[in-house]
Amino acid sequence: MLNYMLEIYRIQQEYFQILAEFFERATGKSATAFASPDSFGEAIKKDSEKIAKRAEDAFPWGVNALVDFYNRHKTSAFQSAREIGGMKLVLGGSSQFTNTHLQAVRKMLLYADTILIPDPILPWIEVEREEENFPHTKLLQNIFILLHLKPLVDANLSYPAIIVFPSYEKSLETKDDETKQGIDRLVSSFFSYYTGKKFVSMKDILNYACTSEKEFLQQVEKNRLFIPPDGVTGSSITKAVEDYRQYIKSWRSEQHAKTYLSLPDGALVMKGISERLAPQWHLLENADELHAQPMLCLNAHWHYYTLCASMYQGRLLESNLLKPETVNTLRALSGHQFEWLGNIPIEIIAKLREQNENEEFRKTLSSFTSELNKCAIDDIDRVTSEVCRGIASLLSEHKKRVKEISDKYTLLYKKTLVASWVTLAATFVPTLAPFVALVSPLALAGKYAWDKTGEITEKKQLSHSLMGVLASVKGNIG
Repeated sequence: MLNYMLEIYRIQQEYFQILAEFFERATGKSATAFASPDSFGEAIKKDSEKIAKRAEDAFPWGVNALVDFYNRHKTSAFQSAREIGGMKLVLGGSSQFTNTHLQAVRKMLLYADTILIPDPILPWIEVEREEENFPHTKLLQNIFILLHLKPLVDANLSYPAIIVFPSYEKSLETKDDETKQGIDRLVSSFFSYYTGKKFVSMKDILNYACTSEKEFLQQVEKNRLFIPPDGVTGSSITKAVEDYRQYIKSWRSEQHAKTYLSLPDGALVMKGISERLAPQWHLLENADELHAQPMLCLNAHWHYYTLCASMYQGRLLESNLLKPETVNTLRALSGHQFEWLGNIPIEIIAKLREQNENEEFRKTLSSFTSELNKCAIDDIDRVTSEVCRGIASLLSEHKKRVKEISDKYTLLYKKTLVASWVTLAATFVPTLAPFVALVSPLALAGKYAWDKTGEITEKKQLSHSLMGVLASVKGNIG
């Protein structure tokens, strides 16, 4: 393995080892022993008193260890992510890493060479998260979910499947003028494009949202510009505002909730949309600087990405940042039709990666979607149907191969059975003996065992291929 690859793994392994120790100090268990990815909340509530006591020592240790790590490797992971080649995807849309993100990464690891993940732990350390109601719990949850990817780092693959890099998004949003101006321009352009008004700053938009609230909210609803956290597209603006206020009451700090809930609906919606757009700005910046394709996990994030892409029109295409065929395939794989792909264990994914199965999978899907390269970025239904057809074809080919193996060995078993009957007949009919090459029953039994072992071995090898794994996972849910 090349020296720079070894350095990538060394840094990633050090990072994940700190997270593993941090989590175990805080909970008394490893991440895999603590709970399943979708039952973290229940496990925390069950042992809340013990964890709270352990956290008094664990959090200072963990934060100090991570700060020291970040100081020593401030830009190395980002530089590695930039320099490495192949099909790269960069995760975006949110600063958190939830079970939904884990499932999406599992799926996309079957397609991409490397997934670049903005460090979801750093945002809870780099700035004071005064707006959050449960910052320590959310920090621990992000560590817990991210640790499920540790086997990919420990596997020492010839090519890294993931690289977690610090992006310093929260620090940049509060301290870096270029970032603040960039987000301001994105938000201003966004509202200008979809309301038909000319805004030069977020202050202008806020003023319009307050003085012309009814008109503003009508434009927001018409263009489907607002989806509150945990919300869905297509809700009425009244329902969306109601859901957003309820979310703020439940998940934001008392002071933050007091400030936001006192705002009129227009101002609240404007701020809610701006919160959705800031991660999109970081995603586009990271994708551009890292020479990677954007990757999103939630429908709401894809919705805002599509809105931004429509606003930018050809500019993303000209910069080679946006490749509709790739983005549409990624979005299709993110759909509910392929949720079962997220059930493949990380350890099995690591073995598939050793065999470069992801490259073959990507090539095959590309062959099915190549005719759709000129599809609009929101023409997701056509692409999804082609991806479904491609995966169905692969699974059908796998079944055909399994049948071929079974048929081959069935024929061998029949030949062995015939030989055993002929030998048995010669034993009881001596006149047949001169015409038959007698084979001992022990040898025949050995032949059958040998053939059976061959069949089991071939089927086992096939089951360990990507298509074998997919067939198994699909069968378990089908």
